Amino acid sequence: MSYGVTRILSYEQLGLAISDILFWIKPSSKDHEARQAILKALQHTLRLMGYKDAKVEPFGSFLYNLYTKNADLDISVDIPSSIDSSANVLGHIRRILLQRNLPILNFVPEARIPLLTFQSIHWNVTCDVTIKNHLGEIKSKFLLWISKIDKRFGDMVLLVKEWAKANDINNPKEGTFNSYALCLLVIFHLQTCMPAILPPLKEIYAGTINVNSSTKLTEERRIQHVCATNIEKFLSRRAVNRSTLPQLVVSFFEKFSQFNVMAGNHVISTYSGKWEDKRNCRWMAQKTDKVLVTLSLSLSLSLCVCVCVRARAHLNISNYLFVNCNCSSWLD
Repeated sequence: MSYGVTRILSYEQLGLAISDILFWIKPSSKDHEARQAILKALQHTLRLMGYKDAKVEPFGSFLYNLYTKNADLDISVDIPSSIDSSANVLGHIRRILLQRNLPILNFVPEARIPLLTFQSIHWNVTCDVTIKNHLGEIKSKFLLWISKIDKRFGDMVLLVKEWAKANDINNPKEGTFNSYALCLLVIFHLQTCMPAILPPLKEIYAGTINVNSSTKLTEERRIQHVCATNIEKFLSRRAVNRSTLPQLVVSFFEKFSQFNVMAGNHVISTYSGKWEDKRNCRWMAQKTDKVLVTLSLSLSLSLCVCVCVRARAHLNISNYLFVNCNCSSWLD
């Protein structure tokens, strides 16, 4: 996507550029309806295949409502009565989709989480299908609940994801960030602002998680209740951070471009809301629930530094103003 070339001399001009970018990348009601139609069609297809109790659930950016117009649709299929393996179920779905002339873009049955990717021709949406991806669903729900704390979180996520994609650092297959990791970077930034916009995630939920087909709904409701209660507590006592979105964007890149010295021995933890010594990560993995370790973003900072170098090349920051920087070079 091209945003044109505009010299940005102030936060005010940066704010106008950000508004334009968000306008172009945020989905319309038709984009939402298209994805709902795909979910409904896949549900119908599964029942025609004999999976009468099949449940089709979205997760990822569509579920936590931080997706762009061109974003893929992540789908989890749960078939309680099926004794087939995930790979076999996906293989069966693949054959049916091929019979309907839908393009199969990727099929990885041997992966730890088998994956089927197809293209919806009618809606022009790429869909990633997995089986019983309850972990992906609950992680997405956490981000949905977190996004309700402050609107700036959602806009920051969209901007950072678009920037990363435009600069070719949003492809985990090539050793860069996936979209979930970028969300965690934004969370960490908002946790470490002064005053903090988001709390350490352990203050939202620090318990265990047991998600399987039989207990999924009950467990999700329990976790949601705990999170909602703790979020209310945080909102009632937090100091208000009045930073504008442009200021938060600038400070995001400044923050990660100045942390090179931390790269050797530390990782980012959104669970604790601070930098953690790498030597503690193994202990955290043993003592903490898997989902919350993922939420902790136990991520090598060597990768963070790589991103920061790219950020510094694209953003010429001087006295907190965007000088000699254009919208095209920032995101394009």
